[in-house]
Amino acid sequence: ENIQRFRTVVKLNVGGALFTTSRSTLCRFPDSMLGTMFSGREGIEVPLDDEGCVFIDRDGTHFRTILNFLRTGHLELPKMEPARGEVLREINYYLLDAYVPDSCKEGAQE
Repeated sequence: ENIQRFRTVVKLNVGGALFTTSRSTLCRFPDSMLGTMFSGREGIEVPLDDEGCVFIDRDGTHFRTILNFLRTGHLELPKMEPARGEVLREINYYLLDAYVPDSCKEGAQE
């Protein structure tokens, strides 16, 4: 099956930016988009680029912040707009907003 290619280490291509992490990190929040993608559930296709990296068609600018949130459970938001709002939009896209304390979301422009 497609997911069997991803044993422990996963290489991701997020809009051309390359990241390497573990499958367990990506599955930290099982109901998130990434948790679902790497759950191994039947019928979930994981798109690959030409080099075999998982391809996510998003701007990779803030994915480092998303990945660190998955690793630590702590979201380090930029203090200034528009970066703060951009990160929160990415959190929403990856279905991680339920795991972010409301205090982190306060004052952000949508």
